Amino acid sequence: MRPWTGRRRRDTAGPRRAAREAPLLPATRLGGPMSWILAIMVGLVMLATGAALALNGAGAASRSQLARTATVQIVASDAAVRDRQVRAAAQILAAQDEVASVRVIPPDELHALVAPWLGADLLETQGLPVPGLIDVTTRGPVDEGVLGRLETRLAEVAPAARLDTHAALLAPALGAMTSLQRLALGVVALLAVLGMIAVWLAARSALASSADTVEVVHLLGADDSQIARVFLRSVFPAVVGGSLAGAAGGAAVLWFIARRFSAVEAGLGGGVQFGAGAWALLALVPLAAAGVALLTAWLTVLSALQRRL
Repeated sequence: MRPWTGRRRRDTAGPRRAAREAPLLPATRLGGPMSWILAIMVGLVMLATGAALALNGAGAASRSQLARTATVQIVASDAAVRDRQVRAAAQILAAQDEVASVRVIPPDELHALVAPWLGADLLETQGLPVPGLIDVTTRGPVDEGVLGRLETRLAEVAPAARLDTHAALLAPALGAMTSLQRLALGVVALLAVLGMIAVWLAARSALASSADTVEVVHLLGADDSQIARVFLRSVFPAVVGGSLAGAAGGAAVLWFIARRFSAVEAGLGGGVQFGAGAWALLALVPLAAAGVALLTAWLTVLSALQRRL
């Protein structure tokens, strides 16, 4: 054993270890607010991307369904003439190779359709004529050639018949869905730009607040890339955590909306579904957001260091 000399030995290992472990940039300077900003941005991007995917699926399903359907309307004031033309039109349509099925709408259904608009009492007392309707489903899309041939055959047996395709009738609604889809994609692009600007501003502010420390480290021999890596390590948990938190919140909202629309079996809302492909694309949103945020912070710090030092 070494004899005690009366003087205490100074412990220098602790301060050196603390200096090595002390972060160059406190996480609260950049990570605190940025995690919340990224969470909000990623959540909004998830909602906008989900809306764009849902509108795309609904539009595609509606176009596929409406492309093979049409309605024949026969308007005649004489009920006997109308009924005769309806029967003749149904027979001639059923005999065509392009037609898969023909259904004559019963008078009771027609009265039920127009009664909310005209009133049941008016239909019964005044005896207003109701047009005859025939639903037609074709084997393929109703293009101009198929439409022209069917109209020609109908004109031979039912002069009062008019053939309307469902795709043409609902074209304005489908166009509106396409416009909304483009708007959703525009919102995604705008949020991405705003997120990059927010990261850029936060990185510059954090670097300015740590200017003295950065200068000392640079004088000790660290280059710009090493200092930038230290910055990235300090903000990496906040960026990833914020992106995942925002993605989880957005996915929960989209799942709830998809569950509500799953009960819709027909119409323009019947195609609002999220399949495996849609969820796979949505899963890339937080990864892309974190990657863009880290790349923006990296480039911002490098650019600022090169101008300053």
